[in-house]
Amino acid sequence: MNFVAKEFVAACHDDASVLSLSQCTGAARDLTEALIVNPYDLRQSSDALAAALQAPREEQRVRM
Repeated sequence: MNFVAKEFVAACHDDASVLSLSQCTGAARDLTEALIVNPYDLRQSSDALAAALQAPREEQRVRM
């Protein structure tokens, strides 16, 4: 499943995305610009999703 996150990053053509990634995945060590969350912490996960949706375009570009 680690390749799914990396494929997502590779497939994004417009740099207008932010990856939210579980800290339980091995890919979290490599994809450090992603919003790394504990998937069992509902508050942290929802805050990360809100941050990703509200992130300015420049932050999205930098993270991607």
